[in-house]
Amino acid sequence: MHRSRPTLIAFARPTPRVRRRLGLALGLLLGAVGLGACSGGGGGEGATVTEPTDLGPDAGVPVDGAQNDRTMTGGSDVAPSTDAGVADAVLPDATAPCAADETCGEGAYCTDGACLPAAPDRTLPLDGVLRVGVSRFDIAPMYFEPYTDRAGPDCPQNRKGAYDGSLVVDPNPGPCADTFDDLNGNGRFDALWMAGTGTDRPASGVDEENPPAGRVLWLQLNGESWLMVTLDVYAIGADPLQKLTRGLQLRLGVPETHIAVHATGVRTAPDAVGLWGPTLAVADGPLAELRTLADNVPLLAHVPIRSGLDPDWWREVRRRVALASEQAVANAHPAAGLRTGTISLPEVPAAGDAGDAGDAGDEIPAVWSGDATDFVSRIARPTAFSHDTRFPVQRDVQVRVAEWVGPGGESLAVLSSWGALPATGAADETRLSADFPGRVRAGIEAARPGALALWITGASSEEVLAGSGATIPEVDADGHLAAPDAEGNVPVAADPQAALARLLVSRSVDALSHAESQSPNLAVTRRFTWLPITNPRFDLAARLGVVPGLSDWVAGRSTTPVWSSGTVTPACGGLGCLRYRLDRVDLGPVSFLTTPGGLDEAFVQGRTEGALSLTDPVSQNLVDLDLDGIIDTADPDLAFTSRGADQQIEVRLDAPLNPQQFAAIEGLETDQVWLLGRTNGGLGSLRPTSDAINVFEGQMGPLDALLASRPELGAVDLCFSGYPCQQAMSLQDLAPRVLADLPTVLADVPGGHLLDLVGPGPVEPTTLAHYRILSSEGSLRAEGYGLTLGPGPFAFSLAQDFGVLGVLPGDVVALDSAPDRNTPSERYEIAQVTPVVLAQHPNAGDPWRGPHAHGGDAIYNTACELIFGGVCPHPRPAPAEGDPDATLPRVPDEAAPPAASAHHADRLP
Repeated sequence: MHRSRPTLIAFARPTPRVRRRLGLALGLLLGAVGLGACSGGGGGEGATVTEPTDLGPDAGVPVDGAQNDRTMTGGSDVAPSTDAGVADAVLPDATAPCAADETCGEGAYCTDGACLPAAPDRTLPLDGVLRVGVSRFDIAPMYFEPYTDRAGPDCPQNRKGAYDGSLVVDPNPGPCADTFDDLNGNGRFDALWMAGTGTDRPASGVDEENPPAGRVLWLQLNGESWLMVTLDVYAIGADPLQKLTRGLQLRLGVPETHIAVHATGVRTAPDAVGLWGPTLAVADGPLAELRTLADNVPLLAHVPIRSGLDPDWWREVRRRVALASEQAVANAHPAAGLRTGTISLPEVPAAGDAGDAGDAGDEIPAVWSGDATDFVSRIARPTAFSHDTRFPVQRDVQVRVAEWVGPGGESLAVLSSWGALPATGAADETRLSADFPGRVRAGIEAARPGALALWITGASSEEVLAGSGATIPEVDADGHLAAPDAEGNVPVAADPQAALARLLVSRSVDALSHAESQSPNLAVTRRFTWLPITNPRFDLAARLGVVPGLSDWVAGRSTTPVWSSGTVTPACGGLGCLRYRLDRVDLGPVSFLTTPGGLDEAFVQGRTEGALSLTDPVSQNLVDLDLDGIIDTADPDLAFTSRGADQQIEVRLDAPLNPQQFAAIEGLETDQVWLLGRTNGGLGSLRPTSDAINVFEGQMGPLDALLASRPELGAVDLCFSGYPCQQAMSLQDLAPRVLADLPTVLADVPGGHLLDLVGPGPVEPTTLAHYRILSSEGSLRAEGYGLTLGPGPFAFSLAQDFGVLGVLPGDVVALDSAPDRNTPSERYEIAQVTPVVLAQHPNAGDPWRGPHAHGGDAIYNTACELIFGGVCPHPRPAPAEGDPDATLPRVPDEAAPPAASAHHADRLP
């Protein structure tokens, strides 16, 4: 898909179709002569056209609130990353060519191919006046190539919304193979890969009326400043984020620790992390022989063969952010007041054929017991506006809104926040868009002329989705719920995204209209926290070179203040720790508290003590994971010896899994403290340690089995075959390295202590005094005491791993009536030996995306310290394996050089 909106000064704005055609012609011309500035995923060879940023003379905000095209001229052109690390300070040479800020040295940045000296530290007036500056811009790429999705009844293997075809031009594609339009004739699919859900998702187009966009909010008062950049992306990787904020510091003269960057979490925007590029499922060339891994090894199949982050697109985003920030700072206006309000989402008891759209969490108490299938069915019932897919169900039903007003009462900026991940588009949505946040911003700006609106996704886990799994009721043009039908049901919205936006805009404007303006303030407190990387997907991605920055940090090719190795800090483990900054921004009537990633809702709202007990036979596999005969809930030491590859591994569990227990938590958010999630980095849910379920156990087994059956695959050089790693590495080399980094995460849990029997079993469970398991030839496989038979065709033993004992399908369970075995016994044939698979736990969620599934406690403690002036009155327990925050720096030290800041500790009292 080619997308271009060329600036046509003094002419009427062309239609989207005309703009695309004009852009295509100009883009191909520029590409032919080598002048393309920003391309799709083809490594800089695609055709491009410069996109005008919505920057007007008044901080980018048109007086009438409409989003008009503006000419984007001048400013800095941030070059693509070279992962050069932190360079020594040098005097910039304006005549020396440069490719990136990092090549210019510590005190300079790159613009138009030349190094320029960094801007001096910005001097702010000390006149007691709060100033607010705002600006906005479009971040949709100018160029990428579309594709044809052939998913349908005739092609059942073709994934809807995903690409199933060749990444290079195939002159003879099969009838079910997806194809792409090679617009620039380079023979490659210059796709724009989308992040957040599923794999192999290239964009097919752009929602021209609601494209992904960015906003800047600048606040300054008496020497204090805070810059908030918000982007419509799913998440931002650590290295792209650091280069963005570092570039802003160099250009604005504002300390990097005064700059916050927020991702709204939309799943219809380009990948800004790198983890959502094309996978082995669509690999060509030498990697094509590894396609079997896409089906047989889930862990490796979820790692892209090349980064999904288009460096040219991110370069353009950085340039636009820099220009927008410069304009927001330059055009800041005095603010005389701040209005705040809270919006309660309406209760919707029913919604047409969708069934109950009320709060399904009310039907699942804090202590719940029952069959796993029943639990999954009940928790899947749709809820209104947003949906939580995990127990205990916790959703945010409050939308918070703040408005800065000028001396004459005019609206300067409006910020809205709600703790639900935008997902109102269809699951296979392939058009780039800002989802409902973009529509809400446009609606508020139309209702508050002269203002700029920001949407901030509040703190909540990845499993709380707005739209997906939820029912959006119909909303009329005035923002009110549609009238119920004859049976009292509110109809379901035909366009959920638009209906939700109309409701939020109406409620927000109404809340602000009735809010009293209060004296504004600005005081910011900042603190770091360090989280160990515990996700083997990130380990593989780092070693294979597809995550910008992390690959070089782990390999030691460059240094950075945002990552510390396990060698320097043993508590960080094999993949090291990433650093995150939390800000408490005191605005007067309220304070903002920024948190990274998807902070679990329990930390925000709080929760009471609870438990989830699963009573179905398969879940009995989870009641005694260490097989010591003691139910895990009564076992003070959940430890066992497992096996990963060829080594014995000692594993300890943080908490039992059946019943899964949930400790009470004191919530952090109040009417005066609002938590703003997904800010300053982070990816995936951040949960309490005891809540997180390891879904990676056993992931090395399929790879080991495959390499044993096909040893030729183990010798394939992955880096030479197509992965962007920088040294020779085979699968035989890769597997043990990853296992060494995260042994307890990848180790197999003992299993196979549930037997599926042929035929009906007893209705009520019966515990047998003695049992034997015999092969089909009659030889003894195993025997013991305490086998539980039933209910139904199942047998279970707390202290036996029948898989290790060699029990096979076709063996029989002999139920002896006497220990001497002379009395004929009842026999049941074994259909299957069922292993433990933690990922099948119905409350496992999806920790595949997040690098720190257990990191919620550390974020909670840091946030709590900020709220309570340095000492949290109700901290969460520190991890048993060690606390990186005990030795790594906690307080941003702006006077220390970046490279040195990772080697000293500086803590608040």
